[in-house]
Amino acid sequence: MNVVKFLEELEAKEIKLWVENTKLLCETPKGGLTETERAKLKHHRDEIIALLSGKKEMPSEYPLSPGQNALWLIYRLAPESPAYNTGVALRIRSFVDIPALCRSFQRLTDRHPCLRTTFVEKDGIPFQKVHEDRDVSFHRRDASGWDDDRLRNEVRNAHQAVFNLENGPIMRVSLFSRSQEDHALLLSMHHIITDGWSIWLMLDELRQIYPAEKQGVQADLPLPKFFYADYVRAQSEIISGPESEKLWAYWREQLSGDLPALNLPTDRPVPPVQTYNGLSVPFEINRTLAQKLTAFSREQGVTQYMTLLGAFYTLLHRYTGQEDILVGSPLTGRDRAEWSGIAGYFVNIVVLRADISNDPLFPDFLAQIRGIVSGVMKHGRYPFPLLVRKLRPDRESGRTPLIRAAFALQTPQQSGSPEEIANIGGLVTEHLDMDHY
Repeated sequence: MNVVKFLEELEAKEIKLWVENTKLLCETPKGGLTETERAKLKHHRDEIIALLSGKKEMPSEYPLSPGQNALWLIYRLAPESPAYNTGVALRIRSFVDIPALCRSFQRLTDRHPCLRTTFVEKDGIPFQKVHEDRDVSFHRRDASGWDDDRLRNEVRNAHQAVFNLENGPIMRVSLFSRSQEDHALLLSMHHIITDGWSIWLMLDELRQIYPAEKQGVQADLPLPKFFYADYVRAQSEIISGPESEKLWAYWREQLSGDLPALNLPTDRPVPPVQTYNGLSVPFEINRTLAQKLTAFSREQGVTQYMTLLGAFYTLLHRYTGQEDILVGSPLTGRDRAEWSGIAGYFVNIVVLRADISNDPLFPDFLAQIRGIVSGVMKHGRYPFPLLVRKLRPDRESGRTPLIRAAFALQTPQQSGSPEEIANIGGLVTEHLDMDHY
């Protein structure tokens, strides 16, 4: 729907619309709004508020970020691979208002342009195209009579269904219902439009949208002031501006000389073509050990991330005997406050290079880790794909460039107690492990 034309039609009928404290208000002459007009106002509320507030227009087509370009290339090489499917699966142990839940995900789709995006190529150059209207892909399956193993297998299979980036949809919502108070909710997206932060952001907004939809009202969420297109533009300015040379100088020094390939012992040869085959292995650290790790990190003047990263390096050294080790680690990429409320692919991989020669004591090694992480955090805006292009490391078929091991410590962005986080707008949830890649 052309929102501008719709507003002109309302104005011709002497229907006045205005925004007050982020709320859309309406004054109508005798006869009021038709049901169709009411439905259009409700469905396009955020877009109308943005136009009436003088907010800049969201571009309908724009380039990819460097990280997206890398994922697009991988997709073009292996379009049938689910390796870059990402998302979350939740077990719901309460009643679900299914129509309200479907409307809630439609509201998220309307709210975040990335969820209405597809990808096209023009003269060999990829672009992302934002659609004005896109119906959410929401499917409910009857899972009554399924045991836990079948439920988990069906959820995993649904998650691994491939995405078509050219035609979409690039987000799928699946609800598996075993009974009125026993469901599995699967939210799947291709990584090119999302990251871990974005998933937590959407769940956090769902916590507010779903109760409102159950009551038939609009959730009072602030309008996004920026778009992913703004981030792409900012990345382009960094790459083409003077900051790029300063960032590149840092990485050129850190990754100078021969770059070591991590030679982990394997029980079979690495295949010549990367298959992405693998599984996650979940385990828990008990509360006592977690508290000891926190206390130890505090004593050493490092973060828990640094302590665990140091332990990971130590493990890799023990397995390989190597002393010069490269490890990849993802940064959120949201180094500006304005990116915090935007869903999209922001994450950037950084390369951390540690020296474990001369058998250092672990506290001394942690001091080195602290310095490495500090430097990387200051220079983490340099896109990893550009770093690979400039360094031109030796490439092996079936291997990722520069790094063969990665370390990440991810924590939810929501505040509140574990009980509050597990309650999504009245939906009592718990994590459902999918054993995915």
